[in-house]
Amino acid sequence: MEALIQEAEEKFQQKISLFPKFLADHEDAEVRALIEQLCILFVLNGFKNRDEKFLLKNWDRIRPIVFDGKPFHILSIITASKNLILEEFTTRLKEFEIYKIADKKTIYDYLAGDMRLQISLQKNDIAFLKNVKENPLASYSEWGREFNISRQAARKRWGHLGERFHPQIFACINYKKIKLRLLFGYVNVGKKLFLLNNLSKGILNSVFGRSVGKFRSSLSEIYFTFQVPEDHRCQAFLEKSFKKMADSNLIESYKLIEFISASYGINFDLYNVKKNSWIFNPELWLKYLKYYLPEYDSFEESPTETPFEMYSSKFDRIDLGIMDALAVDGRITDSFLTNQLDYTRGAIRKKRERLIKENFVNIYLVLRNVGLDGFFMLLMEGDGLARIRFKKACLKFPQWQFYDYIGKSSVKGSIFAFEIPNTQMWKLYCYLDGLTPDYGIKKLWYNFFPVGSLPLSNLIERWDERRQRWRWNQSDFDLIALSKIERYL
Repeated sequence: MEALIQEAEEKFQQKISLFPKFLADHEDAEVRALIEQLCILFVLNGFKNRDEKFLLKNWDRIRPIVFDGKPFHILSIITASKNLILEEFTTRLKEFEIYKIADKKTIYDYLAGDMRLQISLQKNDIAFLKNVKENPLASYSEWGREFNISRQAARKRWGHLGERFHPQIFACINYKKIKLRLLFGYVNVGKKLFLLNNLSKGILNSVFGRSVGKFRSSLSEIYFTFQVPEDHRCQAFLEKSFKKMADSNLIESYKLIEFISASYGINFDLYNVKKNSWIFNPELWLKYLKYYLPEYDSFEESPTETPFEMYSSKFDRIDLGIMDALAVDGRITDSFLTNQLDYTRGAIRKKRERLIKENFVNIYLVLRNVGLDGFFMLLMEGDGLARIRFKKACLKFPQWQFYDYIGKSSVKGSIFAFEIPNTQMWKLYCYLDGLTPDYGIKKLWYNFFPVGSLPLSNLIERWDERRQRWRWNQSDFDLIALSKIERYL
């Protein structure tokens, strides 16, 4: 057996010499450990199964590798889908070399992502989730009736799916109905990265702030949303705050726009049960996009849009509290809301039914932990026909969403966000980058991670029920003061 270990060690040295030098000699210990783990996987591929187990046992002893704080066992991957994973690793290494990707976080996220246990959605899982997608607020009994199973069995199945794949049902708030405008923007600070934390804190200090995030593709930018009163002066004050920062050379650029509609979708037909993977090919999708002509009606359906409708009926703070809760969990129980809002159960139920019926909120399903780790977001303006084509092409992505918006001088555009298997990420990125001149793509981001988020409850006390309007102050939108960066002016 000593000879076996020696042979494996020699093969290990041969394999690691094949890796791009900047990866094998990376300054970060975690990345180097991950590269070693890949080499072990490559080496084991050349041995018999009985020898793999012996070598693994010894390598685990002499090369302890920690993944997410816990020892990681390669054996579980090898026995599952060794050849597929080896192919994905090989592709990933080529991409890192071709695109000169050296960022530690990107390397680690993508290589480690391929090591996670493979997803395994069964036919009955997909059928059940399709039903949930179409009827997200149905009772367990109604869900069960569709599959001739009991209420308890349907509840158990939903719970089992929740443990494995974390499906979530959310409510999209119709901001116009509650006299708010949902604003999106981003700020680029250039080389002044020390300002990013200040700006993030400032946005979250505003009672009307909604969320702050970043993309690893643009480390000098922050992405944010605001939920502001309908009064146009509020947006003007925000614009003034950003302009002041730009005029003072604190930031290099910024953009502020208003969302006017939203759309969400999941295409379960793109999941291959036999291969435990999503069927998505960037080349085929690109051909689908380029050769589709709307006048030929080549699509069977169009994405269902949810326009942010205008204010039409009165509401109170309890209504806002219910909407805030539904935005976190679209199936939250009346009992929980009763305890949380200190209101009678019957009144809560009536209010909830009214809010859904009158489109104050729109319920939708989102999937997590299903092998869709490649995340993109792009901003597109100009040609309305190009945006329509792009929207319809979104139906060929596994999971997607888009928002239509209005910017300065009534310029219309759309923001697209979609999720794909990370094995296709860099290839699609290059294609999308190449589409920029043809489709009016203004910005393209990938690898989003949140910095902070504020719920609607943060501003409920500002709602004047008697006058049916929001109370606000000019200081709510003075980001320079809120960010405490005036000392840099």
